[in-house]
Amino acid sequence: IRIKDNIMEIIQLPIDQNSLAHELRLPLTCILNIATLLNKESLTPVQKSYLQDLRNYAHEVLGFVDKLSLLAQEINVTRHAQDEIRPIISSTCPFKVLLVEDTPILQLAHKKMLENLGYQVELVSNAEEALCSVNTDAYDLILMDIRLPGMSGIDAAAKIRQQKTIGNKLPIIALTTLSDSKTYHACLDAGINVVAVKPITQKKLQTLIAYYSKRRIVASI
Repeated sequence: IRIKDNIMEIIQLPIDQNSLAHELRLPLTCILNIATLLNKESLTPVQKSYLQDLRNYAHEVLGFVDKLSLLAQEINVTRHAQDEIRPIISSTCPFKVLLVEDTPILQLAHKKMLENLGYQVELVSNAEEALCSVNTDAYDLILMDIRLPGMSGIDAAAKIRQQKTIGNKLPIIALTTLSDSKTYHACLDAGINVVAVKPITQKKLQTLIAYYSKRRIVASI
């Protein structure tokens, strides 16, 4: 099962996302329950290997299904928002955003939202790439996912703040599915300017970034 290869097709499906989640969850749950029962039987090494692969595939798809309800609003807004929200940065003075996100469907959704708003976007999928990009190019803002493979977005933000040349000047907006106070304070302690909870709409992104984009324009006059 190749989830990443089918992301574009899933986004284009003209069906209710919650209905899709329900229809997929039932057979996947059945598969996992059957796999649990079979695991208690006497199996050959090859059979055990096949069973483990089946279980892994089912969990992978379930993980994707769990994200559908959270992403439905973002996908809908992304699809229709370009005509509703005018870009706030001119093409002659682009506002450059470094988008740090590891989930393919969120990469697509958030990048499209930012481009709809007139921002120039560079996408990286982990914190290490983000640190490298910050050291080799100039950005006006970082949109940072918190839960990244390897180094977390919080640790990456802390490392950026330690850099003398850009550390205190570069705004960082954190995106996270966690809304607890511990995560919030950890983000602030790392030097993150704003913490936003997913799912996020294009209009919300515009509101979050507007202050920094306007401040950049004023500073350049």
